[in-house]
Amino acid sequence: DLRRFLKGEPIAARRSSRLGKVWRQARNNPIAVAGIAGAGLILLAALSWWLVRSAQTTGKVEQYRREANSYYATGDWNNALVACEKALAIEPLDSPIDELRDKCLAGIVRKQKADEKLRANTEVRQRAKTALDRAVGVATSDQKIQIAKEALKIDPTFGDAYQVIGDAYKAKGEFDNAFAAFSKAIELTPTLA
Repeated sequence: DLRRFLKGEPIAARRSSRLGKVWRQARNNPIAVAGIAGAGLILLAALSWWLVRSAQTTGKVEQYRREANSYYATGDWNNALVACEKALAIEPLDSPIDELRDKCLAGIVRKQKADEKLRANTEVRQRAKTALDRAVGVATSDQKIQIAKEALKIDPTFGDAYQVIGDAYKAKGEFDNAFAAFSKAIELTPTLA
Protein backbone atom coordinates (compact mmCIF):
# COMPACT_ATOMS: atom_id res chain seq x y z
CA ASP A 1 0.00 0.00 0.00
CA LEU A 2 2.96 2.35 0.67
CA ARG A 3 4.41 1.65 -2.77
CA ARG A 4 1.03 2.21 -4.36
CA PHE A 5 0.71 5.45 -2.49
CA LEU A 6 4.14 6.60 -3.67
CA LYS A 7 3.27 5.71 -7.26
CA GLY A 8 -0.05 7.60 -6.93
CA GLU A 9 -2.13 4.45 -7.28
CA PRO A 10 -5.24 3.75 -5.15
CA ILE A 11 -4.63 2.12 -1.78
CA ALA A 12 -6.13 -1.38 -1.29
CA ALA A 13 -6.49 -1.14 2.53
CA ARG A 14 -9.85 0.01 3.89
CA ARG A 15 -10.97 1.22 7.28
CA SER A 16 -12.28 -1.43 9.65
CA SER A 17 -16.07 -1.60 10.02
CA ARG A 18 -17.60 -1.00 13.43
CA LEU A 19 -18.25 -4.69 13.76
CA GLY A 20 -14.64 -5.41 12.95
CA LYS A 21 -13.47 -2.93 15.61
CA VAL A 22 -15.80 -4.54 18.19
CA TRP A 23 -14.53 -7.99 17.25
CA ARG A 24 -10.90 -6.87 17.62
CA GLN A 25 -11.66 -5.28 21.01
CA ALA A 26 -13.42 -8.48 22.10
CA ARG A 27 -10.42 -10.61 21.18
CA ASN A 28 -8.14 -8.28 23.11
CA ASN A 29 -10.45 -8.11 26.26
CA PRO A 30 -12.03 -11.55 26.88
CA ILE A 31 -12.92 -10.77 30.54
CA ALA A 32 -14.95 -7.69 29.55
CA VAL A 33 -16.73 -9.70 26.86
CA ALA A 34 -17.59 -12.42 29.38
CA GLY A 35 -18.97 -9.79 31.79
CA ILE A 36 -21.09 -8.13 29.12
CA ALA A 37 -22.35 -11.50 27.88
CA GLY A 38 -23.22 -12.54 31.45
CA ALA A 39 -25.07 -9.28 32.05
CA GLY A 40 -26.93 -9.79 28.79
CA LEU A 41 -27.94 -13.32 29.79
CA ILE A 42 -29.13 -12.10 33.19
CA LEU A 43 -31.15 -9.35 31.51
CA LEU A 44 -32.61 -11.85 29.04
CA ALA A 45 -33.51 -14.25 31.88
CA ALA A 46 -35.14 -11.42 33.87
CA LEU A 47 -37.12 -10.31 30.84
CA SER A 48 -38.26 -13.90 30.18
CA TRP A 49 -39.29 -14.33 33.83
CA TRP A 50 -41.22 -11.05 33.73
CA LEU A 51 -43.06 -12.05 30.54
CA VAL A 52 -44.02 -15.47 31.96
CA ARG A 53 -45.09 -13.91 35.27
CA SER A 54 -47.13 -11.27 33.45
CA ALA A 55 -48.92 -13.96 31.43
CA GLN A 56 -49.68 -15.95 34.60
CA THR A 57 -50.94 -12.81 36.36
CA THR A 58 -53.21 -11.97 33.45
CA GLY A 59 -54.54 -15.53 33.52
CA LYS A 60 -55.25 -15.30 37.26
CA VAL A 61 -57.06 -11.97 36.86
CA GLU A 62 -59.22 -13.46 34.10
CA GLN A 63 -59.98 -16.51 36.26
CA TYR A 64 -61.02 -14.31 39.21
CA ARG A 65 -63.09 -12.11 36.87
CA ARG A 66 -64.98 -15.17 35.55
CA GLU A 67 -65.54 -16.47 39.09
CA ALA A 68 -66.78 -13.06 40.27
CA ASN A 69 -69.21 -12.73 37.37
CA SER A 70 -70.46 -16.29 37.86
CA TYR A 71 -71.06 -15.80 41.59
CA TYR A 72 -72.69 -12.43 40.99
CA ALA A 73 -75.05 -13.91 38.40
CA THR A 74 -76.28 -16.46 40.96
CA GLY A 75 -76.69 -13.83 43.70
CA ASP A 76 -73.77 -15.13 45.76
CA TRP A 77 -72.44 -11.65 46.49
CA ASN A 78 -70.06 -12.71 49.27
CA ASN A 79 -68.06 -15.10 47.06
CA ALA A 80 -68.24 -12.64 44.15
CA LEU A 81 -66.78 -9.98 46.44
CA VAL A 82 -63.93 -12.31 47.46
CA ALA A 83 -63.10 -13.03 43.80
CA CYS A 84 -63.19 -9.29 43.02
CA GLU A 85 -60.82 -8.56 45.89
CA LYS A 86 -58.40 -11.24 44.65
CA ALA A 87 -58.44 -9.77 41.15
CA LEU A 88 -57.97 -6.24 42.47
CA ALA A 89 -55.02 -7.38 44.59
CA ILE A 90 -53.28 -8.36 41.35
CA GLU A 91 -54.64 -5.60 39.10
CA PRO A 92 -55.71 -2.65 41.32
CA LEU A 93 -56.76 -0.40 38.42
CA ASP A 94 -59.20 -2.86 36.81
CA SER A 95 -62.31 -0.65 36.68
CA PRO A 96 -64.84 -3.34 35.54
CA ILE A 97 -63.88 -5.50 38.54
CA ASP A 98 -63.99 -2.43 40.79
CA GLU A 99 -67.54 -1.70 39.57
CA LEU A 100 -68.57 -5.32 40.12
CA ARG A 101 -67.13 -5.16 43.64
CA ASP A 102 -69.28 -2.09 44.35
CA LYS A 103 -72.37 -3.94 43.05
CA CYS A 104 -71.54 -6.89 45.32
CA LEU A 105 -71.23 -4.61 48.34
CA ALA A 106 -74.60 -3.02 47.50
CA GLY A 107 -76.16 -6.49 47.14
CA ILE A 108 -74.77 -7.56 50.51
CA VAL A 109 -76.19 -4.43 52.16
CA ARG A 110 -79.61 -5.03 50.53
CA LYS A 111 -79.61 -8.64 51.73
CA GLN A 112 -78.69 -7.60 55.27
CA LYS A 113 -81.55 -5.08 55.30
CA ALA A 114 -83.99 -7.69 53.96
CA ASP A 115 -82.82 -10.19 56.58
CA GLU A 116 -83.30 -7.60 59.32
CA LYS A 117 -86.80 -6.81 58.03
CA LEU A 118 -87.68 -10.52 57.87
CA ARG A 119 -86.36 -11.02 61.39
CA ALA A 120 -88.43 -8.05 62.62
CA ASN A 121 -91.54 -9.35 60.81
CA THR A 122 -91.02 -12.80 62.33
CA GLU A 123 -90.79 -11.29 65.81
CA VAL A 124 -93.97 -9.26 65.24
CA ARG A 125 -95.80 -12.34 63.93
CA GLN A 126 -94.68 -14.35 66.97
CA ARG A 127 -96.01 -11.69 69.33
CA ALA A 128 -99.32 -11.62 67.44
CA LYS A 129 -99.54 -15.43 67.56
CA THR A 130 -98.88 -15.39 71.29
CA ALA A 131 -101.68 -12.85 71.75
CA LEU A 132 -104.06 -14.90 69.56
CA ASP A 133 -103.30 -18.12 71.47
CA ARG A 134 -105.17 -16.63 74.44
CA ALA A 135 -108.42 -16.90 72.41
CA VAL A 136 -108.35 -20.70 72.70
CA GLY A 137 -109.31 -20.71 76.38
CA VAL A 138 -112.07 -18.11 76.33
CA ALA A 139 -115.73 -19.04 76.39
CA THR A 140 -117.57 -16.30 74.50
CA SER A 141 -117.34 -15.31 70.85
CA ASP A 142 -117.08 -11.61 71.76
CA GLN A 143 -113.99 -12.32 73.86
CA LYS A 144 -112.43 -14.26 70.95
CA ILE A 145 -113.13 -11.34 68.60
CA GLN A 146 -111.60 -8.88 71.09
CA ILE A 147 -108.44 -11.02 71.52
CA ALA A 148 -108.10 -11.52 67.73
CA LYS A 149 -108.40 -7.73 67.23
CA GLU A 150 -105.60 -7.22 69.77
CA ALA A 151 -103.46 -9.65 67.75
CA LEU A 152 -104.28 -7.66 64.59
CA LYS A 153 -103.09 -4.47 66.28
CA ILE A 154 -99.71 -6.17 66.67
CA ASP A 155 -99.66 -7.61 63.11
CA PRO A 156 -102.35 -6.35 60.71
CA THR A 157 -101.36 -9.01 58.12
CA PHE A 158 -102.03 -11.97 60.42
CA GLY A 159 -104.63 -14.02 58.50
CA ASP A 160 -105.14 -16.50 61.37
CA ALA A 161 -106.59 -13.69 63.52
CA TYR A 162 -109.19 -12.95 60.84
CA GLN A 163 -110.03 -16.65 60.74
CA VAL A 164 -110.66 -16.65 64.52
CA ILE A 165 -112.88 -13.58 64.06
CA GLY A 166 -114.76 -15.35 61.23
CA ASP A 167 -115.29 -18.44 63.39
CA ALA A 168 -116.57 -16.27 66.25
CA TYR A 169 -119.02 -14.39 64.00
CA LYS A 170 -120.17 -17.69 62.50
CA ALA A 171 -120.82 -19.04 66.00
CA LYS A 172 -122.85 -15.90 66.75
CA GLY A 173 -124.87 -16.37 63.55
CA GLU A 174 -123.52 -13.17 61.93
CA PHE A 175 -122.72 -14.74 58.57
CA ASP A 176 -122.03 -11.53 56.64
CA ASN A 177 -119.39 -10.50 59.18
CA ALA A 178 -118.03 -14.07 59.19
CA PHE A 179 -117.81 -14.07 55.39
CA ALA A 180 -115.94 -10.71 55.41
CA ALA A 181 -113.49 -11.97 58.05
CA PHE A 182 -112.90 -15.28 56.23
CA SER A 183 -112.38 -13.43 52.94
CA LYS A 184 -109.78 -11.18 54.57
CA ALA A 185 -108.09 -14.21 56.14
CA ILE A 186 -107.82 -15.92 52.73
CA GLU A 187 -106.60 -12.70 51.10
CA LEU A 188 -103.76 -12.40 53.63
CA THR A 189 -103.01 -16.13 53.95
CA PRO A 190 -104.23 -18.07 50.88
CA THR A 191 -103.47 -21.43 52.52
CA LEU A 192 -106.37 -20.82 54.91
CA ALA A 193 -108.82 -21.34 52.04
